[in-house]
Amino acid sequence: MLPLVVAVTSFPAQRLRGPEPGVAAAGAGILGTAWVLPALWARGVNPIPPCIFHQVTGLPCPFCGGTRSFAAMAHGNLLGAAHVFPIGPLLFLALVAAVLYCSWAVVSGRRIQVTMERGLVRTLTVLALAVLAASWASKLFILGY
Repeated sequence: MLPLVVAVTSFPAQRLRGPEPGVAAAGAGILGTAWVLPALWARGVNPIPPCIFHQVTGLPCPFCGGTRSFAAMAHGNLLGAAHVFPIGPLLFLALVAAVLYCSWAVVSGRRIQVTMERGLVRTLTVLALAVLAASWASKLFILGY
């Protein structure tokens, strides 16, 4: 059994340096877009290009439904979000957490450094890919896309 060790430390960061300002701004933009999209869709406007994989194969790609899922989550529709993209609610909450953390880091000038052993990184990567595969399989075989 691999020892799974996560060490968390806090250290000062230079203000507005590193990835945090960009992640905070881009994440806030994605969340804002998710909030506005249903109003645009209701008026027949779709600024998001269609999925090329879906157009070519007729099947949903592993990320098909992500935009609709985020829009549903932005309006508090958890079941609707999970129906169109099963892992969408989890990704939406992860994005909210990332925006909050990065905003805190920019304002406070501090960062939290997480150090993981290679075994843990490998395990988490395999787990994330398995969850994505299960989500895709559920869209193909259970939800009937």
